[in-house]
Amino acid sequence: MINNHWTGIETRALREAMSLTLEKFASAVGLSARTVRLWESQGADTSMRMASRAQVDKALSRASADVVERFEQADRGHPRRTGRTGRRVPA
Repeated sequence: MINNHWTGIETRALREAMSLTLEKFASAVGLSARTVRLWESQGADTSMRMASRAQVDKALSRASADVVERFEQADRGHPRRTGRTGRRVPA
């Protein structure tokens, strides 16, 4: 599964689905805890580099089916999904 719209909200949802602390999640995806903390604090306004999105995508693609299911449930249940145009982005 690849998520083409990573924001701090989706990043946090994945981290929580993986049941990891922010520090352990950052280490697992090869990023600094400071970077992940920044993304999560920015929520839907997060701007991620393509390489960073690829690292988070890789973590999701390697996740167990249970983690993917929890991530998808959290992602579908969040009412904030708006893109840069202000229109609702399909989950």
